[in-house]
Amino acid sequence: METRFSEYEPLFGSWHITEELAEGAAGRLFRIRRKDGFGVDQQAVLKVVTIPSGGEIEIKAVLASGIREDELERYYEGVVENAVNEFELMYKLKGNSHIVSYEDHEIKKRDDAFGWDILIRIEELTPLVDYAFEHPLSPVDVTRMGIEICRGLVLCKKYGIIHRDIKPENIFVAPSGDFKLGDFGIATVVETTRTSLSRKGTYTYMAPEIFRGTVYGSSVDVYSLALVMYKYLNDGRNPFVPPYPDPFTHEDAESALAKRLSGASIPPPAHGSKRLKEIILKGASFNKADRYQSASEMLEDLEQLLYSEKFRSGKAEAAGAGKVETYSSGSTAGVGVSTAYGETPDHESEPGTEKARGHGGTKRPRAGRRIIAAAVVVIALICGIGYYLSIPKQVTDISGIDNQVSIYIGDTLSPEYTVSPGRFAGEKISFVSGNKDVFTVSSEGTITAVAPGDAELTMTAKEYTESVSVHVIPKVTDISGIDDEITLESGASQKLAPVLAPAEFADEQVTFESDDIFVAQVEEDGTITARNPGSADVTVSAGGFVKTVKVMVNEPEPEPEPEPETYAPSGSTGSSESSKKKTESKKSGSSSKKKSSGSGYFDSKDDEYFD
Repeated sequence: METRFSEYEPLFGSWHITEELAEGAAGRLFRIRRKDGFGVDQQAVLKVVTIPSGGEIEIKAVLASGIREDELERYYEGVVENAVNEFELMYKLKGNSHIVSYEDHEIKKRDDAFGWDILIRIEELTPLVDYAFEHPLSPVDVTRMGIEICRGLVLCKKYGIIHRDIKPENIFVAPSGDFKLGDFGIATVVETTRTSLSRKGTYTYMAPEIFRGTVYGSSVDVYSLALVMYKYLNDGRNPFVPPYPDPFTHEDAESALAKRLSGASIPPPAHGSKRLKEIILKGASFNKADRYQSASEMLEDLEQLLYSEKFRSGKAEAAGAGKVETYSSGSTAGVGVSTAYGETPDHESEPGTEKARGHGGTKRPRAGRRIIAAAVVVIALICGIGYYLSIPKQVTDISGIDNQVSIYIGDTLSPEYTVSPGRFAGEKISFVSGNKDVFTVSSEGTITAVAPGDAELTMTAKEYTESVSVHVIPKVTDISGIDDEITLESGASQKLAPVLAPAEFADEQVTFESDDIFVAQVEEDGTITARNPGSADVTVSAGGFVKTVKVMVNEPEPEPEPEPETYAPSGSTGSSESSKKKTESKKSGSSSKKKSSGSGYFDSKDDEYFD
């Protein structure tokens, strides 16, 4: 197949494009093929992300935001560098059975236009949206999907990764039937290249705090996953749209989105057990304090539900209630959904009775006693199993710190961490900062705020992982007492006297820095010395707040040249006129007073010249 990307073939040394699979906002997908050294035919998927993704329209938008044209290439080089950093995260996630496996990548600078092509080789999987057409999802399928995506998110949390774009298009199904989460990192990189460009399809599953631009943590992924599960239990329809099979319009969809993001209570989905609906509604709570704070919490509830559902299903079959009513939806949204409802009888038929020989059909007493004894054993066994299952087998919580903490820049926080249940109280906790430029954390869990911003603190004890959103706040909110622009002549100096606000942080240490010391040099006390003509930016920093002062340095104005001195000889005519000229010359020339070489002299007091 010939495409614009065929010029890069063979890809990754031996792969060739055979067909295009899909095209979306975050890139294009192709099937690629190769034969190994033994003639074995292999297939994979190529994802191509082009930077800038929006072409000329995006470039114009970026330029309109204030970036100069000569800065454009460096700006986008930074985007590509961020993409490379994202690949490092993808390497860490590689090999997990519930995350799409990233295999390789190449970055190519385009010859035909401005920009870069990022080529990514991933395993070939079936997108969930396609899989659901052929395999309608039952409540058990939806529960299993939630469990497997939660397991992938637990691993993400371990590395401080928040996906932020969980939707059906980013969930895939392996040939084994496993559900996998994909599109890590690169979707985020593409998004950063767009100012206010299209984000279609993202708002549908977006958590309210991301939409509002406020502080958020890993629970936003739980929220989005709960909405995906809701869709497949609701005949393929999202909350607040008219129920299937009623038609609905684009205006209905927009109204439903606005209602969800405004905080309206989401109604239960159409299908699924009461407990499954409760889990989904908790995961999709508008108030982030009311929802699951981590994927591990949601995972625990889903696993318990799946176990109990399987147990009841097995009991129903054993009791002969094998008839299962199946509901299939022909959703106009193009998503197949099926739900199974198996009924377990309230009572089972009595075990078979055996008539005693020669006793007219009377039941044997021994048989009854055996039945009672067996029942007692079964009850004891069930109680024992129940007690055993009630004992926590692993860490279930790490407490002692809120799910969200705020800390001033430069300050430290040392919580008293507690591992639950109590028998794991001595378990060692490992701490990881999601961004060391925002805060660092010691091996004991002491948080030190480095710079204003938000990052995740990940805590792990045995197999359990907990995440905390750390918000670093600047102490100083304003620096006054300094002009935004200062003009000096070469060689001149001026001392800056910044005033910090609020008053409680007025004594914070102030640092000064010049971006061009050959134009303007600044000392530790804030004294600026103009060195050479030009302009320089001097940054004044204190308590996380930065103010920039533009310093303009000019050449000093030259002093006027003095007029030549003239003296009239003694006794000459016109001496008064000559004296007048001499006096004016003296006034406009040098201020230094000199004796004349003749017999006269200059009286500086009377400004007169005498013979």
